[in-house]
Amino acid sequence: ALAAALDVDLGRVYDWMELDQRPVGTRWARDRVQRGQIHPITCDAVVEVLGGRFARTELFSDTRPTTGALWAVKPTFGAAVQAFDGQLNGFAEEIDTDSDRILRWAEQVEPIEPHTQARILAVLGLKREDEGQLFAAEKRVEEAVG
Repeated sequence: ALAAALDVDLGRVYDWMELDQRPVGTRWARDRVQRGQIHPITCDAVVEVLGGRFARTELFSDTRPTTGALWAVKPTFGAAVQAFDGQLNGFAEEIDTDSDRILRWAEQVEPIEPHTQARILAVLGLKREDEGQLFAAEKRVEEAVG
C-alpha cells in the first residue's frame, strides 16, 4: 500500500527497509546512489502518506548504521528457509521482503540487517540465543548440517 501511495515499485520500498547498499544505475548519478537511499522529498511524502503518525526523524536518518549486519550461515540459512511452511516465497512474504533478497543472503552476497534478523528469528520460532545457527559476523559455511 505504501509503494502504491508513493507510486514506486514494491522492490524499492524493500530496498529502503533493508538499507540496500547495492549501486543504482541512474542517468545522473551512475554508481553513486545506493538502492536503500531515499530522496528528502520522498521522505516527506512517506510521512504524509502515513498521516503524520511519525515524525520524519523517527523514520529517516542522514547516517547509515555501520554495525549489526550479519551474514547468513551457509547452508543452514537456506535449509531453514526451505523447511519453512511455504518455502522461499512464503518465507519472503512472512518477513516482508522479496525472494531475490533472501537468495542473496543465502549465497552470502549481502548481509542481513539487525531488524530483519529479529524478524527471521521470530518467524522461525527461534530465540536470540539461537541466532548463531543462522547468522555470523563473517561469512561462514557449516560442513555438517542436519
